Amino acid sequence: MFCILTSSQAFLPFAKAAVSAAFSFGNPSMIRFIALFVLLLLQAGCVTTPSREPLPPPRQAQQLPPPPPSPPEKRIYSRPDTAKPPVYHGRSRPEEGGAATGGAVLALLTEADRQLGAGQTDAAVSTLERAVRIKPKSAELWHKLARARLRQRQPDQAENLAKKSNVLARGEPGLTRRNWAIIAQARRLKGDEQGAQDAERRAEP
Repeated sequence: MFCILTSSQAFLPFAKAAVSAAFSFGNPSMIRFIALFVLLLLQAGCVTTPSREPLPPPRQAQQLPPPPPSPPEKRIYSRPDTAKPPVYHGRSRPEEGGAATGGAVLALLTEADRQLGAGQTDAAVSTLERAVRIKPKSAELWHKLARARLRQRQPDQAENLAKKSNVLARGEPGLTRRNWAIIAQARRLKGDEQGAQDAERRAEP
């Protein structure tokens, strides 16, 4: 702490005058009073100020550590389907959409029969050919198509279609005999009487 006399220069002339006046009166009480008054004035001019400690430097904001890096994204790879297709031993692969296929073929057969009954042979042949494309392993369809070709008086095609039906009709003797009957008629239309008789013998039960 330190003392600062803020107004000592202003009080000094007044103090001298007061002391001179006191001595001029020669009164000791007056001298003491004036001396005490001057002392009080001097103390009033002395101010003490507390020492100021230096302020601490401002605290810097605490820096947080950077977040850890995120782990790499895991990619999931699906394994390719290595399942082997089924193997069918001793039989053909089943046709897809069996119910839908059967329904479509039945509708075509019904339409072909109606067309044949109405004398629309060409339309019936077209309808039966569509049915054969849907179900090519049906011996009955090939037989009906052969019969329709025979009605068109196309003996070569009728005979070939009947033979195709016989290849697929193994184990069906009734259908086989009907195919031989178509073959006999086709050969007779071509003028092959001997071949027609041979086919008729095979058509007998």
